[in-house]
Amino acid sequence: MPRLTVYTTVVAKRIHHSHSKNSSGFSYYYVTFEVESTDRFELSVPSTEFGYLVEGDQGKLTFQGNSFLEFKRCTNE
Repeated sequence: MPRLTVYTTVVAKRIHHSHSKNSSGFSYYYVTFEVESTDRFELSVPSTEFGYLVEGDQGKLTFQGNSFLEFKRCTNE
């Protein structure tokens, strides 16, 4: 899969909690991005990145297949 960088907007965030009988469970973090063509897609993101992403953020998203690699916020300064 090629590595792609596209201009996106963060449009939604969600957390999925998974629990099992024999463990304390896991949390999975997802962010929905919208590209300039208004197409949307969701990627799983690391918990360390999830808190930094805010709905409405715009910037350059780098990903490979379904794997989130990096989001660089664009500022209007």
